[in-house]
Amino acid sequence: LDGRGLDNVFEKLVCGPSMRWLMDNENPDTGLTYLSDYEIFGPPPPEGMENIPMKGNDLDVAAMSALMDDPRITGDAVKHYLQHLAGRRAIVFCCDTKHAFSVTNAFKSAGISAAYIDGYMNRGEVARACKQFELGNIHVLVNCNLVSEGFDVPACAGVILLRKTQSLGLYLQQVGRALRPE
Repeated sequence: LDGRGLDNVFEKLVCGPSMRWLMDNENPDTGLTYLSDYEIFGPPPPEGMENIPMKGNDLDVAAMSALMDDPRITGDAVKHYLQHLAGRRAIVFCCDTKHAFSVTNAFKSAGISAAYIDGYMNRGEVARACKQFELGNIHVLVNCNLVSEGFDVPACAGVILLRKTQSLGLYLQQVGRALRPE
């Protein structure tokens, strides 16, 4: 995000296959495509999103949370989960822990099995919630910057992005949680 190139670190860039190629071609070991295809559903950004200031190399999380932690936005996310993913596993990405906590409560209030995890919880609690998600006992796993990278649950059918980022890498990691074949 700092706009500087990597030519002082690397001599050559080796490009791997594109995401489209990975969606269109099968892994010979599994017979499944490497990545699942996807559909994107997205409302227009809430009024005021364009005014969220930058903090460091990304958007100011506190300002974004104040805007996004809105019952209308959360209710819309719950409604769309029920419309497109009901009974399937989804990961929700929130702005901060307060936002994630209120989103979890909204899903639970709608009768959807949901769990909240964050980096302040002990590892055992996080591992238990993730295992319950993997087993399908929890359908919605709500988090804040905890499962964006390196989290692998092939049965995750969708992601719900309730935060914006200027980082293409972070965005791709978040949406990538649902691109593993089910």
